[in-house]
Amino acid sequence: MRQGYEDIIRRAGRPDWFDKNGVPRYGRFIPDRVANVYAREAALVRICCRNCGTSFDVAFSRPSPSPVPSLSLAELIKTRQLSYGDPPNIKCCPKGLFAGSATKKVLEYWHKSDVRTGWIERKLR
Repeated sequence: MRQGYEDIIRRAGRPDWFDKNGVPRYGRFIPDRVANVYAREAALVRICCRNCGTSFDVAFSRPSPSPVPSLSLAELIKTRQLSYGDPPNIKCCPKGLFAGSATKKVLEYWHKSDVRTGWIERKLR
């Protein structure tokens, strides 16, 4: 279950996207705004609540090289292994807090090969 941010959402309205922790974000997705300041990969992904089907745009990120041996974000996308877990906590349905989510579509994928060059948007096939 993720923390709810009713105080923020009540004042600012429905978020444009959520970070990996379910924190509401407003404005266009920018990779530098993901929760992980060391990220070298970032993606904006549409997910939905497994119970009621409410859609959310959420951010994924990975440092590269990863301190823990694991797949890169690009590999997770290509092999359809992305998992956000429970959806952001907006109380979309009675089971929404614990319903889990399903990945629907990768909207954007960004990669930073070198900290000096900045982010590059890439299309994954």
